[in-house]
Parts: sequence; C-alpha cells; structure tokens
Amino acid sequence: NCPRGELRPRRLAAGSFSTPMLLLLAIGAAAVARASTTVCVERLMTGVNEVLQVAVPIGRADLLYAARRSGEVELLDATSGARVRTALDLNVNRARNEQGLLALAFHPQFATDAAWRRAFVLYTIPSSNDQRVSSFAVDATTGVFDPASERPVLRVPNFEWNHNGGSPLFAPP
Repeated sequence: NCPRGELRPRRLAAGSFSTPMLLLLAIGAAAVARASTTVCVERLMTGVNEVLQVAVPIGRADLLYAARRSGEVELLDATSGARVRTALDLNVNRARNEQGLLALAFHPQFATDAAWRRAFVLYTIPSSNDQRVSSFAVDATTGVFDPASERPVLRVPNFEWNHNGGSPLFAPP
C-alpha cells in the first residue's frame, strides 16, 4: 500500500531472492518512465531461497507457487507469502549450477476444467542434461502436484551443462 506513483525499493537480507526482485524493479522503473503507473515493490515470500519464478494459476489467486532451481515447487500463502508446503520435489539440481527446475506454467483452464488442472514444468534431466517439459496433475484442495501423474510433453537434447533455460507459455485463446 504505497502512495500513488511512488516506487519504493526494499532492502533485502542476504540470501533472499534478489535476482527476481531486481527484475521486478527494472520492469517497474520502465513502467513508471513510460506512464503514470503506480509501482510498489514488496517482499512476496519468506523462508524460500533461490527462487527462479513465482506463478499463480489463472482463476486461482489463492494458490501462489515459487519454483526453485533445486527442483522444489513451494506452495506459499497468497496473503503473507509464507511457505505452506512443498508442492513438488523433482530433486534435479543439488549442484547449484544452471541446470535444474527452470520454469513453471499452469494451463489456462486450470481453475475451470478438472481435466486441465495441470502444471507444466521445464527442468533438466540430471542423467542426460536434456531439458524436459512435463505436466503434472495438481490436487484442487491441497495444491500439491502428483509426481506419479507426470506426462512428458517435450524433450530437448542438450550437450552441455550450462545455458539451460526457457519458459513454457500458453497462447491466448
């Protein structure tokens, strides 16, 4: 709740999610420079480090997820940002390099069609260094992903350990 038109960056503690925050600051500063847009910067979560992405399924503002490079998808309290539980643990990057869980997206009909209550996750397969997009069923009540429901969608060969990345996205209907 900051005053209209004010950009207030916050100082973050060591080990917090500074890279996404810097990106948010850059996007916010660009928006303020282009128009009289209100941009506030606030801490989104606590107790979760190395977050690469924060995602909310369309139509389910009560579900807030943080994707971590190590392979965990954390379910956060949508109001406080506090960690509620681990929604998925792929255990794909304990080496802390560029590999691991790289991106997260939800099907656009996640909230309205039980058949599409699925999350799409891009990650590096540890045994081959290939990148895979897989979908996982998500429990409507708990928000937890079902690891046994994994359906590989795409596999991209990767011959090096570095320069992994990308984002699964859905086109507008």
